[in-house]
Amino acid sequence: MKEWFLMALIVLYLILVIHDRPLLLRTPELIDWNSLALITSLTLVSKSLELSGMFTRLSLKLIGLSRGSEKRLLFILLPVIALSSAVIMNDTAMLVFIPLVVTTARLVGIDATRPIALSAIAANVGSSLTPIGNPQNVIIWSTYGLSFLEFTFGMLPFVLLWILLLLMFTATIDDNSISLETPPPAVINGRLLLVSPLLLIADVCLAEIGKPLLALSLTLSLLLFFGREALLCFDWALVITFALIFVDFG
Repeated sequence: MKEWFLMALIVLYLILVIHDRPLLLRTPELIDWNSLALITSLTLVSKSLELSGMFTRLSLKLIGLSRGSEKRLLFILLPVIALSSAVIMNDTAMLVFIPLVVTTARLVGIDATRPIALSAIAANVGSSLTPIGNPQNVIIWSTYGLSFLEFTFGMLPFVLLWILLLLMFTATIDDNSISLETPPPAVINGRLLLVSPLLLIADVCLAEIGKPLLALSLTLSLLLFFGREALLCFDWALVITFALIFVDFG
């Protein structure tokens, strides 16, 4: 889906260039470099947090608290997924939790469709809470000049309502008995576990004072030395996608 969207943006850009030749020279002016730098920086940190193994380890502990009930597991996982999405972006939260949900469903012999659908909703709801929850929020945050706390407190009543509605719906579903006998491995990467939270705090602070380019430089530099695997696993096509969105739609 993402590759098709990127291809559509490239085709649209080529069409626009054919109809407006000077667009080629004006392209750099149409890109919001500050927002793009911040999106790239935060997504890199999200990938680093994902690779640290912290959230997978946490998820396995929470599964142990489910006491053999699918519904109880969902009541534990959905708020955790929502909260994680507010910190590490919804896409990353899905990458962390969905494989775990699928693996768990397969091991305990239940249909994974319902847990996956509810997890996806929880991730999108939770990502609405903070300016760093998803790339769209980053753009809104930087465009309107809101502080981190202003954005978060403004969204808090809505997100709490949405989570409440999600949990109320979850309470109506049929329960299934589950038993996780062989949990998937959760290896902790100590370097990434140390550097990722520090980078997240630094990026947010630098964004607050209007220095997103410095945030990107700091993120790239530290990951180059302490978390090269995050740079290698990062989806750089995502950066091109957002750059083309800025250009194609002004």
